Amino acid sequence: MLIFLPLVLALLMNVVMEYQQLAVTAETERIASTQQRAIQTVTFMNAMNDYLYDHPFRDGSIPQDKLPVRPPEDARHIVRQGRAYIWQPFQPGLLYELALASDISALVGKVENGQLHDVIGADMQVDVPSDIPDGTIVYMN
Repeated sequence: MLIFLPLVLALLMNVVMEYQQLAVTAETERIASTQQRAIQTVTFMNAMNDYLYDHPFRDGSIPQDKLPVRPPEDARHIVRQGRAYIWQPFQPGLLYELALASDISALVGKVENGQLHDVIGADMQVDVPSDIPDGTIVYMN
């Protein structure tokens, strides 16, 4: 019986190590996906700003066929009073990654009670359009 104990322990250690490796791989993939979404959001905002510079308007949305890039999946955009907003559902790590991708822009936040809150949760005293639901991540110009 004692002969099998080292074999069982070695097998158990192998299973634990494989499980840990799978967890690390999954987390690495999640972070990379979140970083890509943040970069895509900044790229889309830049395209919106370029369009608005050449075709200014105050309210509405920009037709997708007028922009050279697509927004991230599940992201929406709107222009209100000449200001562009992109919002998307909350995703762990997205607010942080979007702040990094935008060079720590003060125009990135999470909507709570119709107000924009920055990365550390401080109220930025910015009302967002009522189209943008609470709990979403917002990038505005």
